[in-house]
Amino acid sequence: MKRLIAFILILATVCCMVQLPVNAAQTVKVPLNGYYDESIDDYRQYGTATITGVLGTTTWGAQTAYIINENSTVTIDCELGFLVVQDKTKKEYDDGYEVASAFNNPKNKDCTINCTVDGFSVKPGATLKFHTPKEFLCVNMSLGREKGFYETTSFMLQVKGKNEAPKAIFTNSSVYVNNKKVSFKAYNIGGNNYFKLRDLAYVFSGTEKQFEVVWDGKVNLISGQPYTAVGGELIVGDGSNRPYVASTNEILVDGVPVDFKAYNIDGNNYFKLRDVCKYFDIGCIFDADLNRIRLDTSIPYTE
Repeated sequence: MKRLIAFILILATVCCMVQLPVNAAQTVKVPLNGYYDESIDDYRQYGTATITGVLGTTTWGAQTAYIINENSTVTIDCELGFLVVQDKTKKEYDDGYEVASAFNNPKNKDCTINCTVDGFSVKPGATLKFHTPKEFLCVNMSLGREKGFYETTSFMLQVKGKNEAPKAIFTNSSVYVNNKKVSFKAYNIGGNNYFKLRDLAYVFSGTEKQFEVVWDGKVNLISGQPYTAVGGELIVGDGSNRPYVASTNEILVDGVPVDFKAYNIDGNNYFKLRDVCKYFDIGCIFDADLNRIRLDTSIPYTE
């Protein structure tokens, strides 16, 4: 049980390490960690996966997925017991679930694994290259074979077409505002939740943390004022992922410019939820076990 808990913590750590702005292609190094080793009082790190052409991050359940383009590469610098790429949009025994395997399917139209196989191990330096768009791929491997251990780890990838615009991922978390469940049309971009600004102003109106939204060529937020509805608030989405672009509108709170992260989706401004909650001191708590976001105007904001 102790080993299982430690492994879950490792995955969570790896998944949360990198939050990137979308469209800024970068090279990301993902540590390949094993279980907690009491003899060294630390986690065993066996090596690193270097991912090129990373455009940003999204999520697969509670796990981070790195967004890459076709022809991005992954290089793994340690010895592996196995290396397989799986399509997580398919069921385990469906055709196409195993996209590529170092041992029995290293090259196909979707992914190529270039590596040296020696008996039952994959030598350091294995390289993966992706050729076609895929929604969610899991790079699954075992670590520590050269040290006599067999520990599994994985990371997720989302492969975009060369000219494919990134899409915001529809947020499937339930949302409670002051202990009342509210349906929002919200999206996840780069591992963060973005909510329509007027939806937030609407649900917070009448509380001690209320604010007004006024558009005059700029986005003006006026703290302490009740929100004036304009129609279209709290429209429920259809669950689809949507293209987005960075918002270029100037944003002011009580006349003072603020640096809020915002994107335009289908003509509406969506703001990073934690930016808004932090500024107006609104409690924002995420329960990963329940996949639930709790917004509470009676408690202060904490990171």
